[in-house]
Amino acid sequence: MATLKVGDIVAPIDPNRPLMCSTKVYPHAIVCSLFPFILVSECTEMRWSKREQHQFNVIGTASDKVLHECINRIKRDHKISTTQLGGFRN
Repeated sequence: MATLKVGDIVAPIDPNRPLMCSTKVYPHAIVCSLFPFILVSECTEMRWSKREQHQFNVIGTASDKVLHECINRIKRDHKISTTQLGGFRN
């Protein structure tokens, strides 16, 4: 298992534990924070924080634009401080 980093696009390893909301399943998400571990959907409509890093495989890297939008989502939600972003800057 690769070490995850902010900006990675990840997909669940276990097909029985997908990323989802009440009406939609998401095939992947963007890692926006490692401590706490927070994922955001690429379109920024969903956020997950109750999952663990070892449950995911890295499948790519988000573009700067997508990562910026995802980071702004969690900042707006007040779920993370700038110091937790590991040097990410707007």
